[in-house]
Amino acid sequence: MRSEPSRHCPRIAGLLLAIALGGALPASALILVFGTEPWHNDATPLGSEAVANLPGRIGGWEGPPYGGGEFHFVYRCASTEAFNQAVQTFAAIRTPRLEIVLHNGPGHDPILARADETDAAANVIDWTFTVCQPASFHRLYNDPLSHFDADTPFFRQPWPAPKLDVYLRPGGPIDWAKVQVPAKVQVIDQRASAAPVPVVDGGVVQADVYDMATGRPVPDAALVLTRWNDGQKQYEAVARAAGDPHGSILLRKVPKGAFTVRAAAPGYAPRPCAWIDNRIDGYHALEVQLSKTAAISGVVTDLDGKPIPGVKVMANDIMGIDGRGYGSYSGRENPATVSDQAGRFRIDSLPTGFTCLHCQSDSFYASSLELYAVPSDDVQIKMIGTGTVRGKVTFAAGQTRPAEINISIDPPGKRIGKWSGSRTCQADGSFEFTAVPAGEYCLHSGPEVGGRDLQPADSSHGPWIAVKPGATVEVEVPYH
Repeated sequence: MRSEPSRHCPRIAGLLLAIALGGALPASALILVFGTEPWHNDATPLGSEAVANLPGRIGGWEGPPYGGGEFHFVYRCASTEAFNQAVQTFAAIRTPRLEIVLHNGPGHDPILARADETDAAANVIDWTFTVCQPASFHRLYNDPLSHFDADTPFFRQPWPAPKLDVYLRPGGPIDWAKVQVPAKVQVIDQRASAAPVPVVDGGVVQADVYDMATGRPVPDAALVLTRWNDGQKQYEAVARAAGDPHGSILLRKVPKGAFTVRAAAPGYAPRPCAWIDNRIDGYHALEVQLSKTAAISGVVTDLDGKPIPGVKVMANDIMGIDGRGYGSYSGRENPATVSDQAGRFRIDSLPTGFTCLHCQSDSFYASSLELYAVPSDDVQIKMIGTGTVRGKVTFAAGQTRPAEINISIDPPGKRIGKWSGSRTCQADGSFEFTAVPAGEYCLHSGPEVGGRDLQPADSSHGPWIAVKPGATVEVEVPYH
């Protein structure tokens, strides 16, 4: 495993839909559910608290995944008049952009439903408020020193605007025709009535597809709708629509459920471009840029230049020529190959742009943070030999033994870009780390493990060891 920059919570609609509808993506244990207590946060735009603490809030949550920074507040509304007051409070937030997204109702919140599965009625909602801490979003996606998660659609994107999601239903408390929306607020209508064609027997997805390099429409493009098949443990295509010579596509009769939308065209790398929630028939308008296919190839060797066969080389953090995420959030494994007897490898069908390469081997390790241009035909990957670290956590007389014993192994200096690891020990305190790159490491066990920059002269956190290729290090680690 490797150390990475701190991960915070952006808007990840695909993950939420997967949680709500039983998709393949995992829920994060770091989602924090809260109730109606007053909320305060100085790291969000001025005025956010006034919206978050409006009457009618029935709960909320922070996450997901990998920490906090994105907050969701869930409301029931008594009347259009009450909602108009909420909209005016929302419009007073001091920020460059504000959005209201309209959906056919009733609305449902997946996280609150899981928090209280005994009360189905408690999950029916009229509107939600979402706001993200800008620093959290930028730290994850816009750090110029990191390419981590570059193949997500959020990479190098502006901080997402605070938004209201409004769920309108016949006989519901909100009459949208009587809602007064200030000019500074952008309204995005995803109701079926907003579609450019009559909505019959399902929802509608409309897309305009362009060439990323020329800005011109892509003829012969297509949209493919996929969903997770739990029995087969893979995504399956459920609908497809072809585009016209101007790159415009209209996918009609979208069935009920949550889906990945993928754009494809001859000569271009296919691109996951959206998750959509069509539990109630709706309308989704997309603009997609495709990048032409290209290949990356090279050779994998050890530090002495000897070729290493059998190494799995995977393209990670995939970007187009715009330097932004090309999208791989549909659950599909990233493109990969295996080095041959001469250590040569080649990965085809990547988008023209950039990628990092992740190498998997039982006996060798290479950092996967270096960025390569695509196409490239002379990539040189040098791998270092690995060893094994095995040992046991020990306790002093009278020291309290926790129910779960954790152990971490960290390199000296800055951790970002270097191998590090952590795990839970066996019941007797024993542990083992395999495929550890040769080098110096500090082992630590205690209430908190990992996440620190260490110097070899500092042994206060635990013992230092030297790992050599093909060797096993035995070590005892006192619990601190």
